Amino acid sequence: VEERVRAVQNWVLAPLRNEHFTSLATLNEAIAKGIDELNDRPFTKMTGSRTERFQTERAHLRPLPEVPFSYGRWLSLKVPPNYH
Repeated sequence: VEERVRAVQNWVLAPLRNEHFTSLATLNEAIAKGIDELNDRPFTKMTGSRTERFQTERAHLRPLPEVPFSYGRWLSLKVPPNYH
């Protein structure tokens, strides 16, 4: 994950650092364009790109669960002096 964050910083955000944006919408459009270009870039050691890989794996994805994740409840207990 850290490598992908570095790639986005280098290939998407770094080219935008000297540009001035007048609205959040234009900034988001520029970032989306950079992400699309990054995902369309071919792999160096494999054939294809991230976009092509996602399209082939999309059929194997399952939908998100209906019920959101619920956190577990933790109890704090004391051990008696005899350790039992």
